[in-house]
Amino acid sequence: METWFFYRAIRFTLEMIRSFVITPYFLESAKDNRNLTDDLFEFSLIHKDDSFKEVLLLIIDNDSDFIKKYKDIANKVGGQNLRLKSFIEDFVLKLKREKTDINNKNLNIDLFLYISPDLKKIPKIDPQPYISFPIKEDKLKKIIQNLTQFAKKITIFDPYISQHMTNYSKTGIKQINHLIKYIDIKNIEKFKISIQDSQSYKYSLRQILNFILSDKLTNHLNIKVISTIKKDDKNSFLEIIKKINNQILEIEKNENKSSKLSLIKKKEKLNELLFSIKSELYDKNNNSIIINKIKYMISKCFSDLGNKIEFEIINEWLKENTENRKFYKKGFLIEGDENRQVVVDFGQGLNIYSRSEKERKIYINGRVTKKTEHKFQLQKNPEYQIRVITNKAEKRKYSSISRFHAYEENANKITINS
Repeated sequence: METWFFYRAIRFTLEMIRSFVITPYFLESAKDNRNLTDDLFEFSLIHKDDSFKEVLLLIIDNDSDFIKKYKDIANKVGGQNLRLKSFIEDFVLKLKREKTDINNKNLNIDLFLYISPDLKKIPKIDPQPYISFPIKEDKLKKIIQNLTQFAKKITIFDPYISQHMTNYSKTGIKQINHLIKYIDIKNIEKFKISIQDSQSYKYSLRQILNFILSDKLTNHLNIKVISTIKKDDKNSFLEIIKKINNQILEIEKNENKSSKLSLIKKKEKLNELLFSIKSELYDKNNNSIIINKIKYMISKCFSDLGNKIEFEIINEWLKENTENRKFYKKGFLIEGDENRQVVVDFGQGLNIYSRSEKERKIYINGRVTKKTEHKFQLQKNPEYQIRVITNKAEKRKYSSISRFHAYEENANKITINS
């Protein structure tokens, strides 16, 4: 009898993945207990659908030989108890499983089958776990930890991360157009690719990563964050470069007709602006550097979290057989032992927090002044969700993210000094 099981408490929280332990002692006690055997057989029939196999997770202790004992019990009962034999061979041994230290104090086991009354404690198991926003932060944290606690590798994917976290987007184009608009009356400012701290993606991702890492069971967790470069953003920067070049050419056409100092200065400023933009996008040998620049900048945002977090940019499209797949899904791909995969959909996106501004009056030296306070809070839009994908065909579409190729810097080369 494995007496070391007695002190473990069963914890019922906000589970989307139901982790459970079945002790050999429990199965041994079922051999001569017809009612328990019938209940186990009925349980296996209710949960025989493949969708349940996506949300039920059998936990095996690192130092145990549970699998061998399960098989031995099934062989021993043979034809004497076909229902118990079927429960073990056709249900238990076909479940996805993870090996871990069952005595780890940070481990949350949802279901623990040791004695026959434990079976009555099993709550209803949802074959399609789904929670939509609005949601409280402590609840969200528990859900994410429940999904990831046994993970060996987590891929976080959202095609809009790089677009919203940096100004290589419409934001950058607006900044450049602003510089062009006031180029006659202002000293030229250099354009820089930068992180947009005002955007909610950075804060949201940091919170998600903190939730994952705050209660991890292993120090060997591999985390990868994946995004892409949108074709429209790339084309917008090519267009703005073309626009500035055309303005410079127009001034050069009129230089012979007019030698106004203002035109000469404007041309100089436009050339400076153009050079600063190209310097952010290309090196001196005319090779694109924007991908590595964005990867470095975004990776740096999470470098203080104390775990190796890799940021990758992949192609927006994948040609697979005769089908073209677009990277547009947002969620998690969670991988564990024996090729176990859990796919989680986040609906609208991973920007699960939104940024709000509030003005308040403060007194400084007896005078009233206004101070703007910024605050991040969880989204309330129900299109943000957490959903475990249990349908095989749908799961394959989501997991295809792992088959997309790294982004190719097949940039339209533009000479820095052109």
